[in-house]
Amino acid sequence: MKNTPVVWSHKALLAINYTDEQKSEIDKAVGEIDNDKSGFVEYFRSEMFALRGDQMFAVFGPEARELLSFSDAEDDRARYEYVPVVVHGQMILQAPEEGCSGMLYLMRCTRRRGQPLNGEWSCAYLGRGWIRTDELNLSSDEIMKNIVREIEAGENVLSNKPAGWV
Repeated sequence: MKNTPVVWSHKALLAINYTDEQKSEIDKAVGEIDNDKSGFVEYFRSEMFALRGDQMFAVFGPEARELLSFSDAEDDRARYEYVPVVVHGQMILQAPEEGCSGMLYLMRCTRRRGQPLNGEWSCAYLGRGWIRTDELNLSSDEIMKNIVREIEAGENVLSNKPAGWV
């Protein structure tokens, strides 16, 4: 996959200028969030953004979620474009009871089967890497040492459940 790299800054995230089509999709997604009474999915709003090296993270309590570090992705047959969704200065995290959680993004297909495509925007929750908020200022080696120490001690700091439980 060939990706076009992007380094988000806090200022750039807050300055995203969405088109009317994108705004409409964001409004639909936020409406679905507001109307979701299923109890199987929780939604969280980020508290802040934090830059670690060239990686931007959205902070959700004890967890910092990495934003996509590329604006589009390509393979031999398709190309997709991605834009983070920032609502009132915050990213939105979807956390279902089962399955993967992810942050809200706009995406569209711009090339399919090798042919250009004027794809429509839609919203999707994309999962990325995460670290603990208290590790944002640590080096990669320090984070790795923490992981090893926690595994050896049988800890799960995020959920306070026994090792092996999420």
